[in-house]
Amino acid sequence: MRCPSLGLLAASIASIAAAACTTLGPVPTSTTVSPIAHGRPGVDLQAGAMPGFYVSSTTRESDHGDAFAAISALLEPDRMLGLKGLIVGGTMIGGDGGSRGMFQPYVGWRGYVDAARTASVAAVAFGSSASDGNRDGRAHVDVQRVGAEVTGDYDVTQGSRVVGFHVLGGASVQRLDASGDYCVDSRGDGTDCGDTDPLTHAEVDALITSGRGGLALDFARDRDSWFHGGRVEFSYVVGSKPRVVFGQEQGSQIYSSGSLTLTLGFGE
Repeated sequence: MRCPSLGLLAASIASIAAAACTTLGPVPTSTTVSPIAHGRPGVDLQAGAMPGFYVSSTTRESDHGDAFAAISALLEPDRMLGLKGLIVGGTMIGGDGGSRGMFQPYVGWRGYVDAARTASVAAVAFGSSASDGNRDGRAHVDVQRVGAEVTGDYDVTQGSRVVGFHVLGGASVQRLDASGDYCVDSRGDGTDCGDTDPLTHAEVDALITSGRGGLALDFARDRDSWFHGGRVEFSYVVGSKPRVVFGQEQGSQIYSSGSLTLTLGFGE
């Protein structure tokens, strides 16, 4: 069986009795970019789970978010371009079930904001455009997104070169423009599509926000070598997502999601 594109039950199905469904249209709500700058030409490579929700989950009432498997690469050119703090990169975000996932590019700035190098900030703009699902007459969704995120980071251990404990917080806002066809049940919620079930068309054009807090453990920072250090980070996101009933957008609902990432820095 296949679930709707724009309608489909939440990725984290809480009920054991609920049937498994395809989940479509990943919408990450944090870039998980570290605010810690290399301060010299370098690259960050990251892998882990990125927080957010599936567009398909908007057709059912649920406070559950999702965590997407993701890998990303970030370039900090620094003096190579004479633009200290500039970062550019991209993230490949995996899907679940029938989802194809998507690629999300981003650009931004990060750096320390105090002389003691204990507080840092990152501001990142991001976006994506992707199609997901089955276009051979069944459920599918087209998603366009553009947004921005600001993250602050504080080094509790005051610049330790061996191991650093950090607290962080941030917020993001993005415009979500999605349209697709899916199947609905008698209550207007998204449900599995049979081979002959009629499809309902839906469109969502919403401004969505989220906030996050987290903890990070940095190691081997400020080394005079090609290895610029690493970070293990856990964060928790609470945000808003649209609610769709019988193909019509009807307000919003709150969701929550966690993330866990490993970042390694390399370069000059």
